[in-house]
Amino acid sequence: MNILIVDDEKINCITLTDYLNKTSGNDASYCLNAEQALKEIKKTSYDIALVDFKMPGMNGIEFLKISKEEYPELDIVIMTAHGTIDIAVDSMKYGALDFIQKPFTTEELSLKIDQYTRHKELLRENIQLRQELEEKYSFHKMMGKSKKMTELFNQARSFAESDSPILIIGESGTGKGLLARAIHYTGKRKNRKFVEIHCGSIPENILESELFGHVKGAFTGAYTDREGKLESAKEGTVYLDDIDTMPLDLQIKLLRVLQEGEFERIGSNKTIEFNAHILASVKPSITEFVQEGKFREDLFYRLNVLNLHIPPLREKKEDIPILLEYFLNKYK
Repeated sequence: MNILIVDDEKINCITLTDYLNKTSGNDASYCLNAEQALKEIKKTSYDIALVDFKMPGMNGIEFLKISKEEYPELDIVIMTAHGTIDIAVDSMKYGALDFIQKPFTTEELSLKIDQYTRHKELLRENIQLRQELEEKYSFHKMMGKSKKMTELFNQARSFAESDSPILIIGESGTGKGLLARAIHYTGKRKNRKFVEIHCGSIPENILESELFGHVKGAFTGAYTDREGKLESAKEGTVYLDDIDTMPLDLQIKLLRVLQEGEFERIGSNKTIEFNAHILASVKPSITEFVQEGKFREDLFYRLNVLNLHIPPLREKKEDIPILLEYFLNKYK
């Protein structure tokens, strides 16, 4: 790791940089004040900066604020001999990775550096995996060159930045789930979670708990508190696949989530805010379901703010050669 020490005590800087440079995989240097450090990080890329809190001129927190605005990828650890809860809280508040109280041994520092290295590696792996997901589920990975599919992709791209619910309408096997993922990984929530719930394949008595979660003792078999899928999504995306199979009593509870942006776990009176983006898929028979009273009309209109119709293959025959080529290459 490339490490920058920022401390007005030169002996500390020399001791730490010498020790770190003797440790495999590290390249450490130092600056004696924050102003000099700001100039240094403009010309050299560092993984982490160990910054003393109390220095003449700009202190460690002030350096933290400025550097995080300009170089958010730089991890910063605040060091101080004046360890107080207020300094630790401020450090974390403004984006510090950690807070170390002086004096500390080189062995303690070595353990910390190992932790920071693993943290960096995990971040890089997460970024790589997210990039792979975005590539895998991007619109250009979805097969279809027909006019209908091109219009569908263009419309979906325009919806991807919206916070309004999106209803995806299509027959079984038309790729509703793939389209939902493409919308998520193209939109502004792509760095958040994508949570998928297969409403048609989960028994009714389990689906409610899957959606809303439960507290210990809420029903027979509820031995611990459990977070539901709606809660786990945080500010990401919730995709409700085959929502037209959802029982009417659960439709009422979901309608409240869409109307009021809140819900409770089963057996709890603690209200949980809901801030995720809702995507849902239904079959083309949804209008008949509504007319027959099998699907709530008010929920349908809440979900149908924006809608996307995926055409079946019989309506886009010009895409058949593309699909044939794909499956031949996949299974040859």
